Amino acid sequence: MVAAGDVVAVVRAEAGGGVSPYPREHLDVARESERERTLHEAAAAGSTDEAELMVEQDGMEPDTPDENGVTALMHACRSAPGSSCAAMLLAHGASVDAVDHEGRTVLMMAVLGGAVRTTAMLLKAGASPAATDAKGWTALHYAAHGGHYACAIELLRRGAICRPSTGRDALTPAEVATNSGHSPLAEELLCGEEQLFRVLKKYAQAEKKLPFSKAAEWASTQQAELMQQHGVTCPN
Repeated sequence: MVAAGDVVAVVRAEAGGGVSPYPREHLDVARESERERTLHEAAAAGSTDEAELMVEQDGMEPDTPDENGVTALMHACRSAPGSSCAAMLLAHGASVDAVDHEGRTVLMMAVLGGAVRTTAMLLKAGASPAATDAKGWTALHYAAHGGHYACAIELLRRGAICRPSTGRDALTPAEVATNSGHSPLAEELLCGEEQLFRVLKKYAQAEKKLPFSKAAEWASTQQAELMQQHGVTCPN
């Protein structure tokens, strides 16, 4: 039987005109059992040439998930050197909308890894910054949690909204950044929340129903609906 570590080496040898020392039926079985895992590992390592060979020569499907629901593109996106590999996988039809078993998107994976170039590329490819995972976090929440300032700014430039999570914690990205010890990023994210408070103040004064101090407290639970209603977004 062919060892798992030999599969890629054999594929490379054949691609270069070499001869495999293994019987064809053994090689086929090894490829069938190892192909997805190997592609995921190559993508996670940012090995563009290796991953491209697997996709083009062996016909491996970029969107086949691993046991955690993570696709090769998601693995590539979490790796900072993986931007060229991610671009290759996108060019071969990998879905920018894939999600893992926790509801995390391809864009969230890029932000988790602090991969700003990949983040920008995914946004240009149509990835939604508004998508939420199983706990109600957006990509901006992940940027705030990890202190990935450049990724957060790119998300804000592309229309990400500073709104609380839809999960039980109901935290805004600024609150997540503060709780994670990233005060400079929290200050940047607060710019968007200050816009919301200005809208709330105007609303409260016009309706004469509650003082602004109460409106600001109310924002923590009603922020998302008001942002949508008033079209409030973070500044570019």
